[in-house]
Amino acid sequence: MATYERKDRFYRKAKEQGLPSRASFKIEEMIQKHRLVKAGDRVLDLGAAPGGWTVILAKAIGPKGLVLAIDLAPLAKSAPNVRFRQDDIHGEATALWLEEELAGKKVHAVCSDMSPKLTGIAFKDAYLSDELAVKALEIARHWLQAVL
Repeated sequence: MATYERKDRFYRKAKEQGLPSRASFKIEEMIQKHRLVKAGDRVLDLGAAPGGWTVILAKAIGPKGLVLAIDLAPLAKSAPNVRFRQDDIHGEATALWLEEELAGKKVHAVCSDMSPKLTGIAFKDAYLSDELAVKALEIARHWLQAVL
């Protein structure tokens, strides 16, 4: 039976490169494979902590781009073109913050790596995950720029 190796090669590679998490490699691969973002884009990063995706997104969009990152937990690492809000995605204050930061503009991409605090109760954990997915979709529908 295979066992999960917590400190696998991606974990070690992330630490060697000074990245906050091994998830950095997942988003990097998605950006390259699917051209998710480009220089100058505005991106929402939901469930951003510890910042693995945020750092790679910030690098991909360059200094003229903007990453708006949101999470309940703090970011371990950031970048100059990142604005971070440590708050609940469901809160009115977060919605107002997005309104203020985007000033009527839309984003080019919405990325979400949100996960609830797991309870170990399968039904409850699935429900909480679904709630977050629905919220991410709601945010994307509101803030995502239409693609023509």
